[in-house]
Amino acid sequence: GRLSDNKGRTINFKNTIIMLTSNSKNIELDFKPEVIGRLDTVLEYEALDKSVMGNLVQKQVDLLQARLRTQKIKIDFSSDALTHLGDLGYDPKYGARPLANTFSRLVMRPLSKLILSTDLNGKELKVDVKEGSIDINIK
Repeated sequence: GRLSDNKGRTINFKNTIIMLTSNSKNIELDFKPEVIGRLDTVLEYEALDKSVMGNLVQKQVDLLQARLRTQKIKIDFSSDALTHLGDLGYDPKYGARPLANTFSRLVMRPLSKLILSTDLNGKELKVDVKEGSIDINIK
């Protein structure tokens, strides 16, 4: 197939897969039959449950550790901190979507302020939970 844009340019769609995503609960009610008729397949995904949060938090930590390694800064997270971040980053309605924002707000922003205010080159940091809040300290 082909597609033409509003300036008359033609784009070749041979060997192309187009994916349409939606949060629709019932596509028959939310989309016109003309649209549904053009879909080859409909895949439904189950919402993430809380059991995957540990892996997702660890992925965020791994990315942060790789970034800090270039600045010769080591950061370790206690198991309590990882669990706390997973608990706060999970919402039954939205699954793991809030995790990135939670990690940014509770770890990245305070860490950024610490990096700007203190020479951390070659230092080790410890992330833990203190009085119900994430606490970042220099070892």
